[in-house]
Amino acid sequence: MARQRITRFDQRRLQLIYDTNTRQSFAAGRWARIERTKQRFPYVMYRTMRDERVRASHRPWDGVTLPVDHPFWDTHYPPCGWRCRCTAFGLDEKGIERYRRAGLPVKTE
Repeated sequence: MARQRITRFDQRRLQLIYDTNTRQSFAAGRWARIERTKQRFPYVMYRTMRDERVRASHRPWDGVTLPVDHPFWDTHYPPCGWRCRCTAFGLDEKGIERYRRAGLPVKTE
């Protein structure tokens, strides 16, 4: 006979679970779009929120721009941890040049 277990969550924990699930779902949809459009947008750019709350470990990844099929994305596609606010999106050569002209970081290695 199975035992019934009652678990209670406070509002903060429920919000964390909701935020995590929402971010993961959004990221999965974004990756599906990246894969679907990689002929037109063959690069992916990693962007942080560029504020004081960005994790020190994520800060160096801001502006990393690599081909869609690069192995970096197997381990660094956001969200990368609890409450990670980073994002990644597809780009073409023109998009990369726009970021460079605007003085924003573009790291291709």
